[in-house]
Amino acid sequence: MGPDPGELRTPNEMAMLYEVEEEIRDIIVEGRTDKRFFDWFTSEEKTDGLVRSYAVSDRVYITDAELMSKGLLTGERSRVLYLSEFLAAERVNSRSVNLVIDSDLHSIGLDACPNYDHLLRTDFSSIEVYALSEQTVNKLLRIGLGAPEEVTAAHLIESIQPPLVALFIVRACLRESKTGAPIPGKAAEKIYAGRGNIAAAVEEIFRLALDKVPKTQREAITKESLMREFRSLEQMTAGDARNFINGHDISELIVQYMKHRCKSVFNGESRRSFQAPPVMEVLMMGHVDRASLKDYPLFATLCRWLANEESPAED
Repeated sequence: MGPDPGELRTPNEMAMLYEVEEEIRDIIVEGRTDKRFFDWFTSEEKTDGLVRSYAVSDRVYITDAELMSKGLLTGERSRVLYLSEFLAAERVNSRSVNLVIDSDLHSIGLDACPNYDHLLRTDFSSIEVYALSEQTVNKLLRIGLGAPEEVTAAHLIESIQPPLVALFIVRACLRESKTGAPIPGKAAEKIYAGRGNIAAAVEEIFRLALDKVPKTQREAITKESLMREFRSLEQMTAGDARNFINGHDISELIVQYMKHRCKSVFNGESRRSFQAPPVMEVLMMGHVDRASLKDYPLFATLCRWLANEESPAED
């Protein structure tokens, strides 16, 4: 389903709308999956009943040309950034709107997260990473997948974190190479299978990625130069691994882990579809505990905003 034309506005119209209709309170996020997540979170929180969540492209009309004019990459995250800069310049009251972006590569210095009153960012690299906790994964294993007791949340998380961090860095290296090289299909499978020697698996992924790019586009970018960049960025991933994980990789690595550790969970007709990572991701996000989210700064700030206690602002 596409956006409702009746709700689409230009950034200028949005600023005017918030000024004229003070009762409007929006949460604007990157995509529709995020929108549904915030709908769920806010639905059980005490509000004045006027709060609505939107995917940015369902609420605001911003062209790729406008993004590029500001030096932004094309994409939904950049649309949220563009709108946040515009609203800040127009001095729109932060009570009217919250904009939420994934931190993405901010943890390794590659994605901007400006400090605007309207703009909040995820505490980890993306929304999906909030699911990577023992509490959520245990519920997923016991209820969603019916895994045996010997398959534990702690072991699953410990097993998939190094491949997840490696995939995060691989994605960063390929993006920053400016070659347009896509991450190869089955990259998660390759890196999980090669977790005993992640460097070798990463090198193979880079080789396959560059094979998809014409030599004229590669210039000086080689498998070896990408490996040097990988090792350099790898040095920046100390601390909480959840800051260095691409959210959509989590479900794929869970599928790989379960196939290796306990493939029988997918044998039943009702669970066969869970082998598809997008389906696994929906199942995983459905097991996130709402109360535990309030322990994180992003959601604690949203709760205060919903209750009109204070205007949200990043520290």
